[in-house]
Amino acid sequence: MDDVGFIDRLVDDLCSRFRIDTRRIFVTGFSNGASMTFRVGAELSHRVAAIAPVSGHFWLNTTELRRTVPLIFISGTEDPLNPLEGGEVRLSWGTAEKKPPIRESILKWVKLLDCPPEPKTLYDRNGVRAIA
Repeated sequence: MDDVGFIDRLVDDLCSRFRIDTRRIFVTGFSNGASMTFRVGAELSHRVAAIAPVSGHFWLNTTELRRTVPLIFISGTEDPLNPLEGGEVRLSWGTAEKKPPIRESILKWVKLLDCPPEPKTLYDRNGVRAIA
C-alpha cells in the first residue's frame, strides 16, 4: 500500500473506533513530513480540513483539489536544509543537493486555491512576518 493510502485507511480506522468530527481532520508534518502533509492535502483534499506543513516542499505537480484545503506554512530564515531562497544544501552524510526556493511550494498551493499570486503582509515585527 502507498503512504497516502495508508493514511486514508488509518483515518477510516480511527473514525470507526472513536467519535471524530470528520470535518475537522488537520494534517501537519516537519521537513519530509511537510512534503507528506502537502501530498495528503492534495490527494485527500476531500477528507482534510486544512494542512500545516513546516519547513518542507510541495513536490507534486497537482493541478486541482477535490475540495479547497486551507494552508498555514511555517518556515525559518535560518533553515539549513530548506532555505527560503533555495540553493545547494549539504546533507548530514556529506552529499549536496539543490533545493528550490520555498516560495515555489507556497505558490503552487496558492494557485490550487486560486488566490492572488502577490502576498499581502499581515504582520512584520520582531523578526516574524506573516503573509497571506
